[in-house]
Amino acid sequence: LYHVKTTAPGLRVLVLDSSDSQPEVHHCASDAEIVWYASDTHPFAKFADGVQRVTTEYCGLCADDDVMLMDGVEACLAVLRLDFTAAAARGQAFSYQWSEADPDGLYMTDGLSTPPQINGGTPMERLAALFAPYNALIYAVHRTKILRQAMDTATGMLDSMLGRELMVAALVAAEGGL
Repeated sequence: LYHVKTTAPGLRVLVLDSSDSQPEVHHCASDAEIVWYASDTHPFAKFADGVQRVTTEYCGLCADDDVMLMDGVEACLAVLRLDFTAAAARGQAFSYQWSEADPDGLYMTDGLSTPPQINGGTPMERLAALFAPYNALIYAVHRTKILRQAMDTATGMLDSMLGRELMVAALVAAEGGL
């Protein structure tokens, strides 16, 4: 939250918190809206509720152990503003993990990955392109209306985290290019 506040002042932030201990997020993002949930709340129930609360044309999700690079967010927004057929935009991602041998160290595990561009074609062709080299689409920058519809549908259909994530990705990709 501190990173977002210092690199993108004025960005509207909605924190969906279901932690057992109520961390002091106000110190990091006093201007963020915070919504508290029970600790056993399904992550996608929080996502769906959070997306319902969004009042902007575009939105993105960021897990508490992830970081968004504002240059990348701006590039994604530029794509969505120029390409009205795009349902979402996403950039490069990397995976990392902590080492038990060096608990203070953070190491990249997979290197930088660039998701495939998924444009045109039929909805089924877009889905095939999406799932071949799968990258989590849930954390892209989305058109809020499309993500909201996908979240509502997936929440009503599936119970597993991965199932909902894949269903949301499939529904967003079926709506338009990525």
